[in-house]
Amino acid sequence: MTRGSPTRRLTIRELRPPWDHKGDRHCKWVVKKVKKHVWEWRYDYFYTVHSTLTNYKWWGKKKCAWETFKVVNTDGSSFFKSFYNCSKHPKDFSFYGKNAAHIYVDVSTGNRHRPTGYHSGWKDVYHTAA
Repeated sequence: MTRGSPTRRLTIRELRPPWDHKGDRHCKWVVKKVKKHVWEWRYDYFYTVHSTLTNYKWWGKKKCAWETFKVVNTDGSSFFKSFYNCSKHPKDFSFYGKNAAHIYVDVSTGNRHRPTGYHSGWKDVYHTAA
């Protein structure tokens, strides 16, 4: 061993055997925590939303119809899905997912880039039974 090495020498007191000076063994109760793995049933509920968006004003400045869906999942997270129609003919849109707790829709007018006004407010389309 070189001088200043990080290892240390062990003395006799640090290496205690599990028996006493007479040779009798002494036992202790040791509590160990064991993780128990249990199977649990988890169900996924899939959904598909179909919508037909009709544009009643296809002329002028704000000539596009917009619909924005807000999907709230069962874990509390949410996301938005938007569709628009700028033609005079109705368009069909659909999207799908799983484990939705609530689905809301907001219909509005706007230009080709974003909805700009006349919002209907969030209307409840789907909600899970409590």
